[in-house]
Amino acid sequence: MITQKAISLKIDTKLLEDLDAEARLGWKKRNAHINEAIRLYLLIKDKRRFIRLNPSIAYQRQQILELLGELVPESNAIFRS
Repeated sequence: MITQKAISLKIDTKLLEDLDAEARLGWKKRNAHINEAIRLYLLIKDKRRFIRLNPSIAYQRQQILELLGELVPESNAIFRS
């Protein structure tokens, strides 16, 4: 089953240099980093939309904590204690 699709994009030269430097630091290839960045971007857009649509401070706080947990998983231990 095909789970990927080739695309073409223009990327800022400095961003590409930074991305390649990050890829050299670990085992993930450039494509994996791009997919993760898009996933996180869409998650942030969704959370911001949910927060704007619901005036409840408790709900907004929960959405922010969930987002923080996705972006920085280590933060879960800090906010659960």
